[in-house]
Amino acid sequence: MVATYRTFVIPLPPTDNHLYFNLPNGGRAPTSKFKDYMKEIEVILSTVGLPKLAQGTKLKTTWKAHFICYLEKKNVWKSDLSNRFKIVFDKIAKTIGIDDRYVTFYQASKEKLENCPVKPDIKKTQLNADIQSKEHIYVRLIIEDPC
Repeated sequence: MVATYRTFVIPLPPTDNHLYFNLPNGGRAPTSKFKDYMKEIEVILSTVGLPKLAQGTKLKTTWKAHFICYLEKKNVWKSDLSNRFKIVFDKIAKTIGIDDRYVTFYQASKEKLENCPVKPDIKKTQLNADIQSKEHIYVRLIIEDPC
């Protein structure tokens, strides 16, 4: 079995309430914050060396993910983890070229920012200047290909 390991840091995504807006005739559409975040994540993911699986490949590849969300002390008990990670999961899956149903292990936790062992260099961008510039998600991925 061949395994690829990747560790990287991404800014905290907007809350679920800021991802979509209701359309007048029903349905929902992504907000500009959602679109901006996805563009930013795309840039970050392009720099961490994620493998890309060929389209149409018979998938036997699985992946595992561990997310640690580092939050300001005042936000630790206010933030809902599940809605923050779904869009990150989907974007990683799309970048790799594998459906997130092939996740065999998923772990998410949240910590106070002051407990973060490293101080990531999250550049101030228009997006995270509007949201929380210091809060971030530490991501560890293991992508396994049985060959």
